[in-house]
Amino acid sequence: EPSTVSSGDLEVSLETIATGDIEQLIGRLESTGNDGSQHEQFEIETAEAFGRLGFHAQWLGKSGRTDVLLEAELGRGASYRVIVDCKSTWRGAVSNQIDWDTIDEHREQHQADYAVVLAPDFGGGRLTDRARNHETVLLKIDDLAELLRLHQETPLTLDDYRLLFTTE
Repeated sequence: EPSTVSSGDLEVSLETIATGDIEQLIGRLESTGNDGSQHEQFEIETAEAFGRLGFHAQWLGKSGRTDVLLEAELGRGASYRVIVDCKSTWRGAVSNQIDWDTIDEHREQHQADYAVVLAPDFGGGRLTDRARNHETVLLKIDDLAELLRLHQETPLTLDDYRLLFTTE
């Protein structure tokens, strides 16, 4: 079954989108992720990026909801869900802008197995400890970009991508 990206009533089959524009998608991710004023567009680009990896990626992005919800259907009734919190910033690195309690609430609200914060980069300090304490993966845009490039050459399964979201 082809991967899809949806927002409300809009659903796009990713088979209809040429694979040759991965670099354009990566460029849009980097541009919107490094511009703190385009957070909504960054969330939409993030949904598309994860859709390209084979997830059913839904941009929710409204107040009180997670930015992007990923669903991975593994077959035989097995699946997992991931919430993605997108943090765009013109400062280059995210440090104190993460609301850990809200991430925990969104994970529970969407019955998600995993949580990810996607940002251009992450500051130091206690950020990695807090992420670990809240079982949340900190994912840089550059790392997602590399996954997209690798996926074009040698696609992994959604079960393989599960390792990306584990914090152990």
